[in-house]
Order: sequence, then structure tokens, then C-alpha cells
Amino acid sequence: MKKFIVALLAIAMVFAFSSCDDTSNLKSVDVATLEELNSALAALPESGVQVINITADIPNVAAQINVTEDVEINGNGHEISWSGTGLDKDKASAILVTSDSTIKNLTIKGNATLGDGRKWVEGEFGIKVAENSDAVLENIIVTKMNAGIQVQSSTVTLKGTINVDDNAWAGIAVTKESVGNEQKGLLKINGATIVCNDNRETVPAIYLDGEDVGSVEGLPSTFTTETGKGNDLKQTWYLTPEQTPAEEA
Repeated sequence: MKKFIVALLAIAMVFAFSSCDDTSNLKSVDVATLEELNSALAALPESGVQVINITADIPNVAAQINVTEDVEINGNGHEISWSGTGLDKDKASAILVTSDSTIKNLTIKGNATLGDGRKWVEGEFGIKVAENSDAVLENIIVTKMNAGIQVQSSTVTLKGTINVDDNAWAGIAVTKESVGNEQKGLLKINGATIVCNDNRETVPAIYLDGEDVGSVEGLPSTFTTETGKGNDLKQTWYLTPEQTPAEEA
């Protein structure tokens, strides 16, 4: 009898571990266009959908995609091309997350001007997580935006590889809302790989946007920390080894 119980426990443990990342039993919907994606998001939570699968590249996205309900968005390796200006409130970010959601396997490519001709377009981020959310980003590429990802008064856990190379001003910004929300931003790296090869003098891989605005958990020991940065000299920058000259590493 004891052997039988042990065997049952072993089977249960195998099942639990093998299914912890399995979304095959969750209700899902496939989307191939911006209209279908926005419709699937707008139908939450009444639709009961737990996973939205993007099945094709989505071009010419000029208005913000709002993720207001808990859901997993699986890009399946596809790309969202951002063509907005960031000047209007409904065009502030390619994707705004104000929920405890997961976004994975997705590329966001913007239209920011890089190098000497760069100009900050107000609020233009690839993914912005805000309003006390607790989100997960896994295997994400954000490129050619003002900044790739913003963590504002929320927690973001990174998984897999997060590529924020080739953005105009920064890879990942951690901050808190300027008025009305005292929750600080928290970026959890904890084993994720961050890719950024940009100019270390102008484009940090990660930065804290001021004093006492947030923190980074699990920063790799290979990163370099620089304080007193930014126009107000109150930012903290974190640089990847690729951004740090060998003589300073």
C-alpha cells in the first residue's frame, strides 16, 4: 500500500511540473489583425479567453493597444510595427498594460530617429506597464522606440531574453507616477537575459528615472552601475557588459 501511495505521489508531481507552463487547456483565441486583437481585448473578461495568440505580423499600429484585463498575449514570434507619434494620449505607447498580464514571444518595432537626430516624443514606449500592475514579459524585442519598456508604479518580471537594443534613449525605464500614486516601480530580472549594445554615454540598458522612484531586483553582477546621470543628475543607469569598455569592466 505504501509503495502504491508513493507511486501516485510521483505521478502527481510529474504532472504538476510538466503542466505548470502548459497553456493548452486554457481558453484561447487566434488573432491576425489589429482589429481582431483589439476586439479580443475588449471582450475580456466576459469572453473567458485566457490566451490571445497572434498569428501574423501586425503593421501600421498608430494608436495604443490597451491591455486592461488579465490575459496572456503570445506573439508567437510575430512583430507589431508602431507608426504613432506619441503626441496624443491614445498614442502614448504601442502597448499599455494596466493589468496582471503576460506578454511573450513578441517584437515591437517603432519609428524613432536614432543617433544625433534623435528627439524625445512624449510618452512613446514599446510596452508601458502602469497603475499598480504585476506583469510578466518573456522573450520580448523592442527596438526603435524612445525607450523600449517603462515600468511605472508597477512590478514587471522578466523571463527568457529581453532585447532592448537600438532604442533612442533607453532600454528599460523604472519610475513611479508623478502625482497620486506612491507605489514605486520594481523590475525583476532574476535570471533573464537583457540584450543592449547601445552607446553607453547616451542610452542605458536600464535606468531609474529619478531618486526613490523604484528598484531593480536580480541585477546581473556583470552590469555596471552609474549614478548622477540624466539632465537633472538624479538618474541611476545600469549598463550591460557590451556597453561597458573592457578597461572599465
